[in-house]
Amino acid sequence: MLEKNVTILLPHGLHARPSGMIITEIKNLNIGEATVTKDDTTVNLRSILSLMTLGAVQGSTIKVKIEGSDAEKAMTIVENVLTGKKGLFI
Repeated sequence: MLEKNVTILLPHGLHARPSGMIITEIKNLNIGEATVTKDDTTVNLRSILSLMTLGAVQGSTIKVKIEGSDAEKAMTIVENVLTGKKGLFI
């Protein structure tokens, strides 16, 4: 299992567009359990509605946990989207 804290740099936080981008990019990867935790709330990384309910705004730090042989690829995608490295500063 790969686990990492990620600080959200997107000006509008973790809303529908970045959540959807993450889900689309990781859907064909070989990963098992994938969760995101903010404060005391843990949600499924593959659920757009769950991600949006976290209320993760710019500057929030979330803990991402991903299992599976493609965990590193998936983690890189999550980090790139949430830090704007994916060209998504919206």
